[in-house]
Amino acid sequence: MLKDGFDTGHGHMREPKSITSAMALVSIIFQSNQNQQHGGQAMSNFDFDLAPYVYKSYLKNVQLLKNVQARCNIEEKAWELTEREVYQACEAFIHNSNSMHSRGGGQVPFISINYGLDTSKEGRMLVKNMLLATQKGFTNHV
Repeated sequence: MLKDGFDTGHGHMREPKSITSAMALVSIIFQSNQNQQHGGQAMSNFDFDLAPYVYKSYLKNVQLLKNVQARCNIEEKAWELTEREVYQACEAFIHNSNSMHSRGGGQVPFISINYGLDTSKEGRMLVKNMLLATQKGFTNHV
């Protein structure tokens, strides 16, 4: 759905160009789908499906650093920036998944995501940051 874009019934969503927008769109997909069905839903290849968008963010960061003529190891710094972006995208996904009302009675979607099989750098980065964001939670409690 992400690669080809999708229609929510209220507008067409094009393919995302970063992990941030991809994770936001996954939340919208879950929310939109939950309004059309009863029961839970799952995304079985979460890391495989989203890893290409981690790489798109990395390429965007490489280009940004080249444009500002950074005097550093551009690839290394781009991965650092991407890591930060991935964590924030995962954190936003957790917040959205636990706060977007989309069911009768003001319930949030019932979501299961499966991850941990993609061994690419991008897939491992996504899983690591998803686990960190999940562990932190979405409240102010420590």
